[in-house]
Amino acid sequence: MYSNRSFEADKTPEIREYAEELFDHFKDEDGKLDEGYVFDDEVDVSELHHQMFNTDYYIIGYNRATDWLGSDAFEAIGLVVDYESDHYGEVHTDLTDPERVVNMVAYIIGEQVLYDIVDSYLSEIGDDSNE
Repeated sequence: MYSNRSFEADKTPEIREYAEELFDHFKDEDGKLDEGYVFDDEVDVSELHHQMFNTDYYIIGYNRATDWLGSDAFEAIGLVVDYESDHYGEVHTDLTDPERVVNMVAYIIGEQVLYDIVDSYLSEIGDDSNE
C-alpha cells in the first residue's frame, strides 16, 4: 500500500476548511443539521459525504488542478490508486486528468475529515441540549 502522510497532512487543513464551509450549508437557521441527513438520532455521514464531495467539484480547471497538485502529483495519484483499489477493487479515476485526480483526493480526504466534523457537531449540539 502506497501512502505519503506528509502529502495528506499538507492538504487536509485546506480540505477540512472547505468541508466545514459546506457542512454549514446543510444546517438550518438554528444551526441544526437538515433532517434529511439524520436518522434515529444518527447522522448519515455517507450521504452527507456524497452530497458534499460527489455532486460538485473541489477544483475546476486543468491549470488550477495542476497548480494545486504541484510537485505532489505522484503522491496524489498513489493516494487515489490505493483508495480505489481498496474500496472498488480497481481504479476508476482517469489518472491522466489532473482535475479528476484533485477532486478524487478531495473526496478521499473529505471523507476522513467529515467524520471529525460530524463528531464535533454532535458534541456541540449535545452540549447545547444539556444547558
